[in-house]
Amino acid sequence: MNDMYSHFTCHFLFLGNLIPEKGVFILVDACKILIERHYNFICSIAGGDSNFLSKEQLEQKIQKYGISDQVKVIGACYGNSKEELLNSVNVLVLPTMYSNECFPLVIVEAMQHSLPIISTSVGAIPDMITEGDNGILIPENDPVVLADAMSKLIENPQLVYEMGSRGYTRFIRNYTMNSLELNLISIFNGI
Repeated sequence: MNDMYSHFTCHFLFLGNLIPEKGVFILVDACKILIERHYNFICSIAGGDSNFLSKEQLEQKIQKYGISDQVKVIGACYGNSKEELLNSVNVLVLPTMYSNECFPLVIVEAMQHSLPIISTSVGAIPDMITEGDNGILIPENDPVVLADAMSKLIENPQLVYEMGSRGYTRFIRNYTMNSLELNLISIFNGI
C-alpha cells in the first residue's frame, strides 16, 4: 500500500432520517459482516428519529451485535455540524429500498464533498451514480453485497479518492446553480 494511505481507516456515513426503508438496518448488518471479516473501519449513522425507528432502538441493535466500537449513531445533524461531518468522512452509504427515490439530495451533498457513494439501483439513483465512476451501485436489501462493496473501498483508499474526485467533477458539471441554469437555458433554446 502507498505510504500516503498506510494509516487509512475508511469512515463510512449514513445520512438521512432513521427509516428502515432507507436501509439503515442493512448497513448495520453489513458492518457486522465486515467486523466478522476483521476489517478496520468506522461507520457513523446520522439522522433524526422517525415514527418507525429511534436512535435508541438502532443503538440497541448495534450493542446486541457487539459492534458499538466501530458503528456509532450520532442522531440528527444539521447546518455547520452536517458540513463538518461530511468533511470528516470518506464514503457515503445510502442502501435505500425506496423504489421512488427521485433525487436524494444527500447524494449531491456527498459529491459536493468529494465522497464516493455506495447506494442501490432504485429510482433515479442510477442517473446520479455511475457504477465504478463516482460510486458503487448494489442491489437493495442485501447486506452481504453491501459489505463486499464497503470492503472494496476499505482495501483501496486510492479508489476512494478517485471516485470522490470524479463525483466532485460531476457535482460541478451538473448540480451547481450555474450548471443548472445553463442546462435550463439549453433546454429552453431547444424548444
